[in-house]
Amino acid sequence: MRILEGLDGPALRGRGTVGRLSLTLPGLLWASLPFRPASRPSEPWVAGMEPPAEMERSLRLGLGELSLELRFTVVAPEVEAQELAPALAAERVLGVRTPLSAGTVALLKAEPWDLVLWTNARSAWTDPERFVRELVALRRAAGPAPLLWAPRVALPGRLALLHALGIDLLDTTEGLLRAAEGYWVWAEGQQDLSAPGSAPTEELSRRLLHVEEEYAQEEERVRRFLKGGRLRELVEARLPFEPALGEVLRYAEGEGYPFLEEHAPVVGSGIHPYGTKEAQYRPEMERFRRRFLSRYRAPPGKELLLLVPCSKTKPYSRSPSHRRILRTLSEGGRLPAIHVVSLTSPLGAVPQELERVFPAAHYDIPVTGNWDGEERVWVLNALRHLVGGHAYQGIFVHLPREEMDWVREGLPTGPEVVWTAEGDEGVTTAASLRSLARALQQFGETRGPSRVRPMKIVREELASLAAFQFGPEAAEALFPPELRLQGRPWFQRLVDGKGETLATWKEEAGLLRLTVPGGQRIRSRAADYSVEVRGGVELKGDLFAPGVREAGREIRIGDDVLLVRGEEFLGVGEARVPGAWMGHLPRGMVVKVRHRFHGPVEREGDPPHELTPEAAPDG
Repeated sequence: MRILEGLDGPALRGRGTVGRLSLTLPGLLWASLPFRPASRPSEPWVAGMEPPAEMERSLRLGLGELSLELRFTVVAPEVEAQELAPALAAERVLGVRTPLSAGTVALLKAEPWDLVLWTNARSAWTDPERFVRELVALRRAAGPAPLLWAPRVALPGRLALLHALGIDLLDTTEGLLRAAEGYWVWAEGQQDLSAPGSAPTEELSRRLLHVEEEYAQEEERVRRFLKGGRLRELVEARLPFEPALGEVLRYAEGEGYPFLEEHAPVVGSGIHPYGTKEAQYRPEMERFRRRFLSRYRAPPGKELLLLVPCSKTKPYSRSPSHRRILRTLSEGGRLPAIHVVSLTSPLGAVPQELERVFPAAHYDIPVTGNWDGEERVWVLNALRHLVGGHAYQGIFVHLPREEMDWVREGLPTGPEVVWTAEGDEGVTTAASLRSLARALQQFGETRGPSRVRPMKIVREELASLAAFQFGPEAAEALFPPELRLQGRPWFQRLVDGKGETLATWKEEAGLLRLTVPGGQRIRSRAADYSVEVRGGVELKGDLFAPGVREAGREIRIGDDVLLVRGEEFLGVGEARVPGAWMGHLPRGMVVKVRHRFHGPVEREGDPPHELTPEAAPDG
């Protein structure tokens, strides 16, 4: 049974219990083989035993003096396709083969297993597409509670990827066998470097010691990266050394995307490097692109679309280049009516009202000025969505023309499209900014003074953010006609006609945070963000796993969620695990409760929520 301390994607950091054994997760089992007894007795170990019968295997899993015997059936590769019933390997330990039969799925869901043993994982690894498909099916069927062990799959360089895909336990067997075959094995691959004239026994001993040290160092590295929320970076660093790793990851990002995205948080902090091509397909990046096309709509009051390059500084509006551009726009007198949208890889397009949403404010990529075909598709899809869903009176393209002339493919061909950057020296040169100012002046002379009311635009921008966060229907419910804004540019409070606060927005957080009245208002349109609390559970503080009956499948780590019990509304909070995990873990906090129906949760030591709102007129 898994005990959660932290998550980085599907990889769990914490503890695991199997019978009387208590294991650190993610974990590495030190194999004891006839030619190499387990060399680290204080660490978890696994040893083969005399098979009790033909086609059966017996292993002993242990930690120190404690151990547990596991028995399960094995089959030869030539009969791999035959269906084989799951086996009770030990008390609360189930051995299963994939692909899963309906009976196996039912058994996995029926009992609270401590450990699921994937007995033919090594066979599945030989086909990366099959491996991903069957791993995702197994992890979904088993749920988040039991540990998952894939025997004899791991080499040192595979640890990061296998753990990142949700496998808790791996073992050193394969690396030791490779060493016995004559290979020196590193996290960076393997090579036959046998020293000429050396004694075979001495050479083997050195190779075995070496591979064990590689395992130990890599597992420690995995845990360090996982704790820092950077395990994906280590996964990508290992890809060049074994092509199979890249194949598995690509299938995981394709067919396995829903599984990976389910575990990807919607909040983040700091700047993270996205330095490889594979980084562009991380689930949080793909989710942003998909939600932009399915949920985002431009604020209705925006008259003019301005396309600008992204910047290294995040959020973009804090960069020197964007500040110069915004200063020019402000001097033109139409700033609230201008929809500033940054074109960027790998997100496609980021409107100013979304630039603080994860991961738009948290990524750093290598920039060369060369856009490959897929990067162009992301941008063009976003542009077509923007201009197809909103009737802009004009479109200014303030981009380096030589580098980004291809952007024309996503824009109308009429006179409303104006390129404003001069030459290829940059968009913030004096000439380019003068050109932008002239275009704004001509636009104003043609269209007349802007009738856009600044606070109305701020409200529309927050509504667009709400649609991106919760979906268009919930956003519509959160923004009633009588809604007013109170606060400062870096902090806004949404207040209804009765003076009740529905939600708040803080610049550093990026997302809207609901209050009880706000949660009640969107409840009927946000079922996917609801958490059903079990009967008899009194919500005095935070919500823990045993108190959840069921939860919406759209809930991701960092999402605002609604706490309900039948027709009763209990409160709002922030999800700490995916919705699919809630109610299926033995323990652990799943929702950090922010407000209960009786009022805000008081937390000792929390700073007071002092607000100095300014009631801003709607004009």
